[in-house]
Amino acid sequence: MNRDAFPPDGWQFYEPRTEWAPQNVLNYGFYDMVNLIVQHRSANRLPASPEQAAADLEAYTRARLPQLFATPSTTTYAQPRVSGCRTCGR
Repeated sequence: MNRDAFPPDGWQFYEPRTEWAPQNVLNYGFYDMVNLIVQHRSANRLPASPEQAAADLEAYTRARLPQLFATPSTTTYAQPRVSGCRTCGR
């Protein structure tokens, strides 16, 4: 995940323990949002490490926008059969 690029609709987050979601998310880059999450958690006496906040923000973004982080399909397709004569197809 590119933490230096904005995902669609910005770096959104929801803290279920306090039912908090930051406002004006388009004003915050990834690391700014991590700091905001840490500040909120600290103010509400919740565990507040920057590493955990970053992991939670990344997980929330992946869950919110799964289409951006889906792995390419590994489906293989059968090759068309080719007859002995490659010019007429018989």
